[in-house]
Amino acid sequence: MLEKLILAALITLSLHLHLGWKWTFDNRFWLLSITPNTETVQLFTSQFVNLD
Repeated sequence: MLEKLILAALITLSLHLHLGWKWTFDNRFWLLSITPNTETVQLFTSQFVNLD
């Protein structure tokens, strides 16, 4: 089960780097903040968590 969760996290992360992440840069603090697309996260998470 742990392996499937790790795999799901890696796949979800790689997909979001292309599809679902919103990258914003804060010039005041030189910070890069990453905001996930919540619907996409829930979609891919539910697909892999249900694989018992």
